[in-house]
Amino acid sequence: MPTIYDLSRQLGLGVSTISKALNGYSDESEKTRQRVLEAAREMGFQPNSNAQALKTKRSRLIGVLHQDIQGGGLMHPHFGTILEYFRRSVEEHGYELMLMNQNTGRRRRSFVEQCRYRNFEGMLIMVAEQNDPDVQQLIAGEVPKVLVDAECPGQCSVLSDNVQGGIQAVEYLYAMGHRRIAHLAAPLKTLAGDERMAGYREGLTRVGLKFEPELTIEAPGYRVNDGRTAMSALLRRSGAFSAVFAGSDSLAFGAMDVLRQRGILVPEQISIVGFDNLDSNMMSLWPLTTIAQNREQIGRMAADMLFKQISGQSPEVKNLRLPVQLVERTSCTPLKHNY
Repeated sequence: MPTIYDLSRQLGLGVSTISKALNGYSDESEKTRQRVLEAAREMGFQPNSNAQALKTKRSRLIGVLHQDIQGGGLMHPHFGTILEYFRRSVEEHGYELMLMNQNTGRRRRSFVEQCRYRNFEGMLIMVAEQNDPDVQQLIAGEVPKVLVDAECPGQCSVLSDNVQGGIQAVEYLYAMGHRRIAHLAAPLKTLAGDERMAGYREGLTRVGLKFEPELTIEAPGYRVNDGRTAMSALLRRSGAFSAVFAGSDSLAFGAMDVLRQRGILVPEQISIVGFDNLDSNMMSLWPLTTIAQNREQIGRMAADMLFKQISGQSPEVKNLRLPVQLVERTSCTPLKHNY
């Protein structure tokens, strides 16, 4: 296993310079730090994290809190991809990730207790149930943190522009001639679901269409089966409609499955737009026009905001909204009939 002395000989730098670069000291330039980190990766150098923690009183650990309130957990392609790019950025800074688990040993610890126990230097909080007292206590704590797909006053957060995505979906369908556009809303208790509904309503206003409550159904969750449930309810309740904006790709896939089973053709009879642009096997079966989120940028920007806090800086923007983009596939077509 290469040592810090091997790195020193390889780069022609002093051991103290190597150590400072690896530990992120501010008196070493970013250019030197990147040079040291790149050489460390190439040589397979692995710092002794236990020794470092004892010497510097820094754990170089970032805690990750993810509560599965949407379904799919970290295996969900949206959150899994964000976490992967966040992890890459974290490792480039010489840190490691640790998932939070309230059950440590034989006792249950609160999130704040676990944060102290592990000596986390920063936190990534993804889709947490903010009404949970443990989560509220963690967010209010002093440990640097960044939220993804959530907002909290005074805290740093990174999200997609959900409202603009809803507007884009409605305007796209309207431009294709659709005038009765239904919405399968993601759960409105989630920020994403609430904002995408707001975007749907704003989109209707912008194109001069009236909001019709009977054309909107709130799905019980984000899973494909929730999309089946919502579409079945929409078909029972509403009058004729020619297009649907679904609050997530999974809901759209479930809706398409129900339509297929009932002999309703997509897009010939009903056009559908989703939201997420998931890398899913179902996309090959049903090529879905959707609103794409930039998950790589979400993960990397979350890491950037977090490390600015860890280094004592204040991020230029605390609540970062990243643009979304409509991706055209074959689930939509111009309207050919009057409904």
